[in-house]
Amino acid sequence: MLNEPKKICFSSLPKTLRKNECNHRQPLAALYRIVFVCLVFLFASFSCKDSPSASDNVKVTLTFEDASCIETWLQLKIENATPPYSISLSRDGNTLSSLRVLSSDTLLIDEGLSPSTTYTYRASLTLDNNIVVQSPDVQARTLDTTSHNWVFDPPVMLGDGSSSVLYDVAIINDTLAYAVGEIYKQDSLGNWDPNAYNLVKWDGNNWELMRIQFYTICGQPSRTPYPAKAIFAFSENDVWITSQGGQVARWDGTTQTATMCMPDPFVVNKLWGENPSSVYAVGNGGGIARYDGTSWRRLESGTTLPINDVFGAEVPFTGEAIVLCVASNKFYNEGKKLFGIIGGTVFTHPDGGLPWSLSGVWFSQGRKYFVVGDGLFRAGTLTQVGWMPFHQGLTAYYTNCIRGDRINNVVVAGAFGELLTFNGISWFSQRGQTALTNGSFYSVAVKDNLIVAVGQVTSEAVFAIGKRN
Repeated sequence: MLNEPKKICFSSLPKTLRKNECNHRQPLAALYRIVFVCLVFLFASFSCKDSPSASDNVKVTLTFEDASCIETWLQLKIENATPPYSISLSRDGNTLSSLRVLSSDTLLIDEGLSPSTTYTYRASLTLDNNIVVQSPDVQARTLDTTSHNWVFDPPVMLGDGSSSVLYDVAIINDTLAYAVGEIYKQDSLGNWDPNAYNLVKWDGNNWELMRIQFYTICGQPSRTPYPAKAIFAFSENDVWITSQGGQVARWDGTTQTATMCMPDPFVVNKLWGENPSSVYAVGNGGGIARYDGTSWRRLESGTTLPINDVFGAEVPFTGEAIVLCVASNKFYNEGKKLFGIIGGTVFTHPDGGLPWSLSGVWFSQGRKYFVVGDGLFRAGTLTQVGWMPFHQGLTAYYTNCIRGDRINNVVVAGAFGELLTFNGISWFSQRGQTALTNGSFYSVAVKDNLIVAVGQVTSEAVFAIGKRN
């Protein structure tokens, strides 16, 4: 299991204002009451022990690690001193708190800040309320909020019916995106083409229907354009596409360069890759497989539940990626699972507070974790006891997918054309902008100022493009 760094959280908001991120819209600079909102280790209850005395060898370093619109993450490092440590942390010359910590490496989180604002922090090591040594000042700037002002083109319906659908989508850049599924067409006489189009290319203006060829039977030369289920793109020259039956194709933007068969195939629902030598596929029957640059290997998940989504991110300072998966039968209460994967090892995370129907997961490593399905849920760490629902009442519809390209640019897609955008502080429903009031968006991607959502309306596939003004 991933060992998250020791954390201490501060807040510049009274508790009543911290319950809903939408309340952070009001100015925060005048709120000085500091409240601790999370402690992952105990302090102020240790037996008496001398703090370090003044020494040229004692060093205190404070490093700015990251920021959201309302939070900063600072890494505190203490060298050549014996714990526990008495630390005083100040922001803009005002003391936030004095505390005792055990670890020489501690992550400090300051919450309830204002967007697009620069703060100056200093950490001091103290003895009997006297400063022994101070860190150099470090500046941290919060992110600005992004705009909720999205404009959507009229949704494009693809296929002539017969259960045409798009399951997944990947954005390459602002003029190139791909979606996968099964699109059925009729000829001029009304006869159905039995072979589906399984890849859709958007070039910024037009949609082109294409076919990826999979093995009709693995190990034999014949090919069939089976319906495609999942897509992941490393670049415009390296796009990975799966069939429902456990085959994986690679596309270089012009031609299909490879087709791989999993040795223990399953219905693949989603793909995520750290790099082309570390790719994960998840799907039905508890299926998890990893490609190591040479071959696919099945990983033991310990469940037969459908695994509906996978997402990953690099773990800071380790050079490794952590991958999260959510599993449930979305239509029957047969249990739920939240998986983590590091280096090919699968383990289970606490899932207290999550509903039994889970569809999607997205996170910013060590910062925010989101799960969607029968509701919207968040966590600050993967080891906390329970997940918390957020923004209840924001939508009445089931949510299928969540994706973001940074912590202030996140989108949730769901039933009845629901699209929710997160700007770093607040959520907003774009459902009225998409002009889609029935059907479902099954997948969504966002990159900078572009949203692409795909799904199905009755028996036609739907492809929706949104651009931020």
